[in-house]
Amino acid sequence: MRHLAVYGTLRDPDIIRTVLGRDPTPWARGTTQLPHFSCYYVEGAVYPGLKREPEAMLQLQLYQNLPVDCWEKLLAYEGNEYKQVGIKYRGVTYTLFVPRTSTPLSPSKWSLESFQAVHKNRFMMELSEELGRGA
Repeated sequence: MRHLAVYGTLRDPDIIRTVLGRDPTPWARGTTQLPHFSCYYVEGAVYPGLKREPEAMLQLQLYQNLPVDCWEKLLAYEGNEYKQVGIKYRGVTYTLFVPRTSTPLSPSKWSLESFQAVHKNRFMMELSEELGRGA
């Protein structure tokens, strides 16, 4: 079983449900904030990566005890562009997927609300097509 903290597209309930192939509510453990980090668009993409910023505060959604099959789906979704790092919150270590240093970030900040308003519908269609092909 794995514990997960998410900050980007996976904070959207429809997207995480689609990625996992089931409702994540049984594993949801609320939210917290990660100091000193902000989301910025990955260059040429509609999803984010993290950037260290001294005054920033990043919203995280927490999940505990994700089943192995869900974890495998998350690994496929995140791909090689992201690596796993551990962060501790209230004595529990959560995995956070962060961009590799070779992943360029744009100068534009990313927010879940903006993503949902502008990019979510197309992103969901492309995600559903990709998952339907078994990618």
